[in-house]
Amino acid sequence: MGKRSGTLLCFLIVLAAMLPAGQVAGASQTGSPVLLITEVSPSDEGVTVRNVCASPVDLGGWSLSDGEGSLFFGKGTVLAPGERLTVVAEKGKNWFCSRSGTIQTDDRSLSRSGRFILADSGDDLVLRSGASVADQVCWGSSSGAEGWTGGPVRISSASYIARTSETDTDSSDDWTTTRAGWTNLRFPGTSAFEATVTPFSFPESGGAPVYAALESASLSADISMYQMSCPNVAALLALLCERGVRVRILVEAEPLGIDISKELALLKYVEDRGAEVRLINFGDLPQRFVYVHNKYAVVDGEKVVITSENWTSGNMGYGEGNRGWGAVVEGEEYAGYMGRVFENDFDTVWGDTLDLGDAYPGLKGHPGTLTYSPPDVPDMRSYEAFVSPVLSPDNSFRTLRSFIGSAEYRVYAEEMDLGGSMRTVSGDTPVSWMAAAADRGLDVRFILDASRSGDDAVSAVNMINETTGVSAIAVDGGDGFSLIHNKGLVVDGSVWIGSVNWTGTSFNSNRETAVIVTSDGVASFFSELFLSDFGVSADDLEEDGPSLTAELVRGKGGYAAVLRASGPYGSTFVWTMDGQERTTDTPATVFRVSSGPHKSTVRIEGTDAYGEVSFEVPSENGGGYIIYLSATVILLIGAAVAFYRDGPRRNRGDRQWRSGR
Repeated sequence: MGKRSGTLLCFLIVLAAMLPAGQVAGASQTGSPVLLITEVSPSDEGVTVRNVCASPVDLGGWSLSDGEGSLFFGKGTVLAPGERLTVVAEKGKNWFCSRSGTIQTDDRSLSRSGRFILADSGDDLVLRSGASVADQVCWGSSSGAEGWTGGPVRISSASYIARTSETDTDSSDDWTTTRAGWTNLRFPGTSAFEATVTPFSFPESGGAPVYAALESASLSADISMYQMSCPNVAALLALLCERGVRVRILVEAEPLGIDISKELALLKYVEDRGAEVRLINFGDLPQRFVYVHNKYAVVDGEKVVITSENWTSGNMGYGEGNRGWGAVVEGEEYAGYMGRVFENDFDTVWGDTLDLGDAYPGLKGHPGTLTYSPPDVPDMRSYEAFVSPVLSPDNSFRTLRSFIGSAEYRVYAEEMDLGGSMRTVSGDTPVSWMAAAADRGLDVRFILDASRSGDDAVSAVNMINETTGVSAIAVDGGDGFSLIHNKGLVVDGSVWIGSVNWTGTSFNSNRETAVIVTSDGVASFFSELFLSDFGVSADDLEEDGPSLTAELVRGKGGYAAVLRASGPYGSTFVWTMDGQERTTDTPATVFRVSSGPHKSTVRIEGTDAYGEVSFEVPSENGGGYIIYLSATVILLIGAAVAFYRDGPRRNRGDRQWRSGR
């Protein structure tokens, strides 16, 4: 049971203890609600009323009106405490209309007057006991009946609205928009579970942690995947079936622009050996989600493998893989949560999932016998952590907003995609949230893939760099990978890992899964990886140097040299100037200098990174590049902060990249 439904149950129990027993015909003397409207599905001409008091309620004398027509309930229809009744135009046509406790509008227990038709685009609905208004709701373009407060409940195509509040404020705060089969009413993603987390990355791992987690299965392996086309994965899953492990697989039936013929043959191969394989969004089936874009597996109800990457041959150890992040999360509470999500999505009751054999009756499996080749599993470190599940379309958008908004010192985001509606600075977008963090003086950096739409990506990061304090780059490949397929963030000591792209569809219409891992160790693992992709890792610096520069300034007290270097977050910089030494934890410092030649060096503690620069300070009447400032202290603070944001973009060595500025 979800948190909200559990709260509603507790509310009903409290009411049962407070109100007198006996059958209720109208509003209670105490003013507490008796019946409430709890669901409205305009496309089904459907409305649900629920008894929220402690006594049975005879519906005789109650009515529903949309302003143009009314439905009147006859005597003899009694709702027990907590019981609902749903009225629809046609029973059985979908999940909403086929549940128990559902009647049609032409049922003999109802009478009608006027034109009672719920408008999909917007309407209002009033529940009355006799002549007294007991409850009301409005949605879409409607302004609401008298007594409604604020704007209408937002609604979209193929959706319905559902009450989430245990109180009745006659406002949109009581309601949410959902669809049959969505989990936003039952699986709120705000819980934090204790777990042991093992982080890994693609392409470095070659998918070995995924294989290892699957190999450990003794009871079950439930997999939800956008694309699963690696023969070695299929061979392992077939082997698990032969060992008696229950294997269930849910895959997207129509991934965008991808030939899935070979994938289907592999899935058939696994199904023939005992797996249950279902497709979602096949053909003209109804759609809960635009795409099921997940990349996770639940093993034995104890551990979850979650990644940003599909299980393709390239990502799973054969050929060139993408840049992506992943984690093995061991903990029964989190695994139980993800197991319930899988059960919900895998279920055929919603009408959008289909067994593989029913979708393709003549499908032939992969020919011959696949032999599993176990990969070498690298040494991996595990960390104790707290993990919080994130789902689309349930809560990913608002959770990301809150996640970035909570940052105290850093936000590192590496993304494959940035949709057009998500890149504006003035709106409610990830870019605006990052910009706000940068305005607070945080270290905010953004990597956007440029391998697929280079000019568009460069244009996007140019705009971010010129209009915000975020340091952004567009990257076209890197060491061992050609595509940044990641959807990850590091915020302070926490990491976001999963399948959620920064697009409207991914946030609002797809089924996506992600997890927020709170652990300094896991955060350090991924922040070092991020900084390497950004071009300022310790390894890069040891090879290319820390790009030391000197800039002369002139103030009232004479000349100063502003020294700047590139370096990863948390580095300690040791500077020298004409024999003077100074240590800082920021990549900039200032020395007072006299006229004549000078030499300065910098090294980063704990590494072999070293740089030096020579320059000459002009005499009072000489030339040279001079910036006039009124106060050296202002320069020092400004240079340190500005370069802390901007400096890393200056050093890329020979890495393949495309500048965003």
